[in-house]
Amino acid sequence: MTVAVICLISLILMKKTLLSLAIFGSLVSASQAVTAVSNNAGFIGYSPDGGAFFGDLSSSFTTGSDIYELNSVTFDFSFQFGGATPNQFGVTLHSDGGSAPSGLLAALSGANAPAENMSSTYTFTVPFEVAANTKYWFKLSDPGGFGYEPLSASDTSETSSIGWTIGDDIYSSVASGTSGAGVPFAMSIDADVVPEPSSTALLGLSAVGLLLRRRRA
Repeated sequence: MTVAVICLISLILMKKTLLSLAIFGSLVSASQAVTAVSNNAGFIGYSPDGGAFFGDLSSSFTTGSDIYELNSVTFDFSFQFGGATPNQFGVTLHSDGGSAPSGLLAALSGANAPAENMSSTYTFTVPFEVAANTKYWFKLSDPGGFGYEPLSASDTSETSSIGWTIGDDIYSSVASGTSGAGVPFAMSIDADVVPEPSSTALLGLSAVGLLLRRRRA
């Protein structure tokens, strides 16, 4: 067998090995997507601020002991005030300033005119990595002044398999403080676990080992 043929066979085997590892890695990643925390499983029918808002409202959540990447968040809405058709609504993620949101961390993509009596999902253009045991805020903004009514569940108990929680109050910069005590947004947050460095290193060593084995064979 010529050297050229041996090299060709080695190259083919190498590509097959790398492809298999890539498929395996994608399957592992896909299996790690979770609903980080949700409180919208019950009956939805209460406005957290007593009615439609015309500026901004924010609700907080706190992460658990592991590091995750945020993918999306889903909110429930009722009516648009006065039957108007707003087109400037937006959702942003903020750091914690104590009892209020602080610095802007990311702007989410989604409907700028949420439908009435429907759930609306807003996604991160690039998954955003959140730190463990840290408080963050989602801010719902309405600079157009049309008015939205985000809802809370009648039963605000939370569901989380990874130790995340949703804050008990909302915050409005227009109202200059908290309101709607005990009735946070009805929302569901989806995230992916970030693999530990040791797991990534193990996958890399496995790839090297398989390649060496192929070459020796």
